[in-house]
Amino acid sequence: MKTTITSLLGSLLLAYSSFCLADMELIAPDGKRILLKDDMSWEYVEKDKSNDSSSRYAYLSVVRVEDTAGSCRIGLRLRNGLAVKIGSLVLSFSAYTEEDIVYESVKRGFPNIKPTKHLYKEITFRGLKCKKIKTLRVHGGDHCSSGDLTKYSTKDGECLERVYVEASDKISIYKRYRDEVEPEIEETTDENEVEQDALPEERVQDVEHLNPTP
Repeated sequence: MKTTITSLLGSLLLAYSSFCLADMELIAPDGKRILLKDDMSWEYVEKDKSNDSSSRYAYLSVVRVEDTAGSCRIGLRLRNGLAVKIGSLVLSFSAYTEEDIVYESVKRGFPNIKPTKHLYKEITFRGLKCKKIKTLRVHGGDHCSSGDLTKYSTKDGECLERVYVEASDKISIYKRYRDEVEPEIEETTDENEVEQDALPEERVQDVEHLNPTP
């Protein structure tokens, strides 16, 4: 194959040099991009990573935060910056209080968003004032449908990786698939458990005292 491509390039260079003095790009039989230069040389063209779908995101931003009837309502906008349509995407949102305790978690779906388009949705945390929310965590998103990602083929966290959470001056918001911070558990000895273990022996001694061996 390499010999075939080299021979083909030699022929193209001869034809190219007779009528053109500028660089020209073409596709080789193996699918690779090749640049023919005006000095009769050539080279492979590296893939432009800026156009790679893996470098594109769906952008999540906070539009508004307001208290309503003792609850906190948050408006969210998801803009599709991917090169493919978002068929379905369900994100989870957890509100943390000042004590870093999860007050409530809710889900919201963002379906059918074409590239460059956006969709507005709202979430509500009932019984909680907005000022009581220390942080808002974005997580979930599994089993989405977008391009090569389907609900049957996606791995844990793969859909969330394509969501970029924009910083907001309205509320502290961040993205994390799993909450890896676990409470530390100290190993302590249960005094009651020790006393219970000693009871059978004490009872045996009491019985021997009441019924001495002849």
